[in-house]
Amino acid sequence: MANKVKNKQVKDAYYKLFESVSGVLFKVDPIGLASGGENPNEYDAETGEIISNLKYCKNNGDVLTVVYDTFCEMFDRKTAGPKAKYVQVAGEIWRMYQDFLAE
Repeated sequence: MANKVKNKQVKDAYYKLFESVSGVLFKVDPIGLASGGENPNEYDAETGEIISNLKYCKNNGDVLTVVYDTFCEMFDRKTAGPKAKYVQVAGEIWRMYQDFLAE
């Protein structure tokens, strides 16, 4: 329950960024949760965790670590797969975060 509350707080505080990050995770679908395409909010829990840690990121590599670690923690390393498959999504999230900070 605490994660749902935290997730709602992050979503409310960073709505536009949250929707963008969740959308890119849904589009890329790194672990196959969105394969049916029916639930665009499938990656909201992961999105909340990622956004909560972006403030510690200084570059794209840091974002890659945050994204990969989030998936490993919320699932497991086997389900998350190799870190390399998160490079594209981390780059997109870094760009979105930089745009967010510039607003």
